[in-house]
Amino acid sequence: MGVSNILNNIGAVYYAQGDDTKALENYLNSLKAAEQTSDTLRIVTASLNIGTIYLKTVETHDQAQGYYLEALPLIESIGDYDAEGTATVNLGEIYYGKEELDTSLYYYERALEAFKMSSAGNVPFAMTCIGKVYMQREEYDKAIDIQKQAYEIAKQSDITLEMTVSLIGLAETYVHKGDVRSAISTYKDAESLAQEIGAKNELRNTYQGLAESYAK
Repeated sequence: MGVSNILNNIGAVYYAQGDDTKALENYLNSLKAAEQTSDTLRIVTASLNIGTIYLKTVETHDQAQGYYLEALPLIESIGDYDAEGTATVNLGEIYYGKEELDTSLYYYERALEAFKMSSAGNVPFAMTCIGKVYMQREEYDKAIDIQKQAYEIAKQSDITLEMTVSLIGLAETYVHKGDVRSAISTYKDAESLAQEIGAKNELRNTYQGLAESYAK
């Protein structure tokens, strides 16, 4: 059990350094050690971490999906809502990428319920994800409503990053709906928040969205 824990921690350090290859190697060894001792918690932890690395690349999404699906029954057995939310929201992302919207929505909604039950679950993110499924279905009113709710929940909790993410999702919905003026206004709000916290990925997405909106 100790070996599995330490290997997982070493993997986490490599992951933080951006060395996914060594991180994956340690996570896999952590999983192997956990399986030898039937340590459910460590199996879940290692499986989710492995899935996170495979999730980074579209070509390895099937591997990520496999680890998340295998972990879910174990997660349910220990009642870990944070882990359930993480696994299901990532499964939602995978199926969304495959354009399997019904399955994606199922997992996003499951993630939302799990995060609501957890102590630190990312409820706004799950809601934003649900919104983008509605957007793809062209159910724009539903998408806008839940994405606005996501923003308000993030605002109440003073989570600036999730406020930014929800605004970007909302702006994208406005673009798809054809309401470009609302999209530009929302992207600008997201830009201000992203600059405030130095969120470079979100700034990139905001600038790309603004450029496309102005082009329209």
